[in-house]
Amino acid sequence: MAVRKICTQKGCRASPRCEHPWWFDVMHQGKRWRMPVDDFALPRGATEPITSKQTAERVWEPKFLGEIVAGRDPRVPPTTQQAAVGLTVAEFLDRYYTRYVEAEGLRSSGSIHARLKAVKRSLGDLPITALEKPSEILRFRAEYRHDHEVATVNRALSVLRAAINCGRFQDPPVLSTSPFHRFAVSIKAKEETKRDRRIGLQEEQRLLATALEMSSADHRFVGPSRHERRPPGAATNCQSFVSQRRAPRATEWKTADFPRKFGAPGGIRTHGLWLRRPTLYPAELRARIDGNR
Repeated sequence: MAVRKICTQKGCRASPRCEHPWWFDVMHQGKRWRMPVDDFALPRGATEPITSKQTAERVWEPKFLGEIVAGRDPRVPPTTQQAAVGLTVAEFLDRYYTRYVEAEGLRSSGSIHARLKAVKRSLGDLPITALEKPSEILRFRAEYRHDHEVATVNRALSVLRAAINCGRFQDPPVLSTSPFHRFAVSIKAKEETKRDRRIGLQEEQRLLATALEMSSADHRFVGPSRHERRPPGAATNCQSFVSQRRAPRATEWKTADFPRKFGAPGGIRTHGLWLRRPTLYPAELRARIDGNR
């Protein structure tokens, strides 16, 4: 048993439900290693004494065995360099931009620099530990949202999150935790493409009338590229349009006979592509269909 209590030999009758500390007891290559779990865990980042056997077995026992297998003495506390004291958010972001963004040669370095500049205007004078608190990040998001769109705010938060993660995994680490998780600060990308309103009936009819007008002879000098980008579904008012990423001149707009194939079972077939049944028949579109019959 690698994790156990040794208070039974000392006369404790409540073991292992007593409050005595847990001990590591491991044999490796004929040598026995014994030490309290707290003496191993506290110098290595534990914030409180280990009172649960499951925590000792799942979290600290693998690290204890790793120290032994690596040839180190787990009874010796690790000697790590202390992180910089008095570091501000502005200095940390400048260091991140110099040592990572410029060193990696990222193509979007200009955009990253502008977003970091916006963060420094709001949080630059605070100590580096302020980036571990969700309240400061939420305050920055509220201030930055007044004059910017949701997508712009999300891009700035994404850059800040990348900087925080970079600071967490430095040696020595500058930050111990990140405020970006689902219970604190979250970046909601769905809000970027959320529709403010739906198209009404009259507006949809005007759009269809404009689409039919663009296909007329009066607008033949607009350019074939403009005609190719407009989906054929717009001309027939169908529920789902075909993909716009098509080969050049894949549709002959002057010879395409949509109304004649309008009554095909299941929808309309245009040059190998099927469209769904139309849901709305504007007056102008119905007149064109009736005139071509």
